[in-house]
Amino acid sequence: VLDIDLGHATLADAIAKFGGVEGLAVFERSDGESALEAYFGTVRFGPLRAKVITTLGSQEDERRELIAQAGEREGSPSGDWKYPLSDGPAAHADRRVTGITYIPETRNLDQTFIRQRFGEPAAELRENDQAVSWFYPDRGLSILIDDESREVFEYQAPRDFRMPAEAHPRTPPG
Repeated sequence: VLDIDLGHATLADAIAKFGGVEGLAVFERSDGESALEAYFGTVRFGPLRAKVITTLGSQEDERRELIAQAGEREGSPSGDWKYPLSDGPAAHADRRVTGITYIPETRNLDQTFIRQRFGEPAAELRENDQAVSWFYPDRGLSILIDDESREVFEYQAPRDFRMPAEAHPRTPPG
């Protein structure tokens, strides 16, 4: 994905590809799941610009220790917590990149545009009145399509892809 071999490339490889890391943090969702992420800010891909975030390989006990060392935490409307790390990217340079979140600056990529590029999704999940997630497990891809905000593309290795239990299988049109 974006010339990064998920599960094999390291944070150092991502830095070489995307530029400097603007921040590192452990994110803890309201359901208790957590992830170590590196935020690259806005990255240019030819004429396109997007925000890029990488998920880094880590064990639960490592994330708990990083949270304990983080000090301050920041909340979000979704109930998630962000624990910014005080150590820099060099301390995590050898960690494997396990996922990439890509948020294009272009807004309102409609369902037709996405369907033309990725095909029909295997499943979908209505998030709220204006947003739906489409899932492509064979590509390790989920796409949040939002009528009022930017779309969010989340990639992981297909072998690691987990379909949300609430997702509904899609039947192709026609």
